[in-house]
Amino acid sequence: MPATDWQPIDTALLMASLAARAADIETTKGVIADGGSELNPLIAGKPSNKKLNVVGALAAAAQVGGALSLPKRQRRPFLAGMIGMEAALAHQNAKGGPHKNFADAMKRPVAAGLIAAFLAHSLLTDDDLTITPAVGKTPAINLEMKF
Repeated sequence: MPATDWQPIDTALLMASLAARAADIETTKGVIADGGSELNPLIAGKPSNKKLNVVGALAAAAQVGGALSLPKRQRRPFLAGMIGMEAALAHQNAKGGPHKNFADAMKRPVAAGLIAAFLAHSLLTDDDLTITPAVGKTPAINLEMKF
């Protein structure tokens, strides 16, 4: 099973990707509350907060399942790509701006996800990045990148 090669960096990437997904869901709720609408054809229109939470939870479960099933050389780009795309979606929701349709709304977030995935594939190896608990009040963890 690929998850046997799980490292602390994988946990950090997974948690960051789930946080970015949650940010996308919460900012989508804000868009809808302000009179906007969801362009995703699976839940288009003005879905309730409950529906957004359920769809978000199902997507998060699929994301975790995907991460657990992939070997690290694919897992890390997958998770970094999810961080890039979901964070870009949350930013786009918060910033506002009209989009013609779902495909138009996804252009920049997908590009951000692809760039993040490419960088993760190019840069992250076990020896390149270490995550250790921080001493003191802040930050909670230290990330150290070797160049």
